Amino acid sequence: YGTAWFDYLSQDVDKTIHYHEVLSTYAKRDYETIITNLDLSKARSIVDIGGSTGTLLKSILERNLHLHGE
Repeated sequence: YGTAWFDYLSQDVDKTIHYHEVLSTYAKRDYETIITNLDLSKARSIVDIGGSTGTLLKSILERNLHLHGE
């Protein structure tokens, strides 16, 4: 499209919303394995450095109430 991906997305609010919805759906479906197998029992905090809406982080925090997440 002649421009960087996120620059392209930022030009169209609907495309940006759709992009984040798709990523969120992907995360909910495919990250289940990570969430159920990740041992965070000794951790106190976790940081999501992804770039979308934090779906994976939210799911991890819902199952690990002792964690603080950003």
